[in-house]
Amino acid sequence: MMTTHPDIASLGFLLGTWEGEGVGIYPTIDDFKYREEITFVAPPGKPFLKYTQMTWRVGDHPQAGAPLHTEAGFFRSGGQGKAEATMAQPTGIVEVYEGTVEGTS
Repeated sequence: MMTTHPDIASLGFLLGTWEGEGVGIYPTIDDFKYREEITFVAPPGKPFLKYTQMTWRVGDHPQAGAPLHTEAGFFRSGGQGKAEATMAQPTGIVEVYEGTVEGTS
């Protein structure tokens, strides 16, 4: 049986699916409500977490249920309490982050 790689133990609290609702506010368009779902999966034996994100329009808008945004990427330990993340969007935007892990929630 494969287990979560020990290098990502400090990121284990992220595992699972996180979801919630919000409001998008931009100066050039009408405000809109959305639902967001983020999932973290630990591929067996690999030293990283797989990350996926989806956002949908909600509320009484005629396009309720339509997808708004998606991205995918990976999170890994940077060693000594650090974490690294890479994310890519289908629009061609790629993000790279580095930070610290404090706590477990």
